[in-house]
Amino acid sequence: MDQFIKIAERVLVDRLISKHSPVTHKSKVGIFMFALAGVLFLVGLGMMLYASYVWFTMTYTPLIASMMLSAMLIATSILLCVCVCAVTAYQRRKIIQMRSDITSDISAVINLFEDEFDISQPLKNNPKTVTAIAAMCGFIAGDKFL
Repeated sequence: MDQFIKIAERVLVDRLISKHSPVTHKSKVGIFMFALAGVLFLVGLGMMLYASYVWFTMTYTPLIASMMLSAMLIATSILLCVCVCAVTAYQRRKIIQMRSDITSDISAVINLFEDEFDISQPLKNNPKTVTAIAAMCGFIAGDKFL
């Protein structure tokens, strides 16, 4: 029985600290690379906007060229907003799925413990101690994962 408890504990810890967790494993190098890519993207976007304005002014009057460029920017911003909403919805679904998987795993382990050992009596006798331990575990988990 002790081996089964150790295996269950190991599975839960691996699930919480896995690479598939959308909450953890944000490296500083990755953040720097995304920031650099963002800056380069903005510089390239600025150059492209200027070039398209110059090209439009060769073909159309400056007023019509600036209106066309404005319409392109508005359409691009709407497209970007839709993409951001889709990505956040996907991440939210992934976090909810992961939360439900962890909850089901923990409830299975708790049910196993309740079937094997009678742990409800010490919990009922010492509610303040149990609450303090749960608060410390929550603080440690929040400090580790957030």
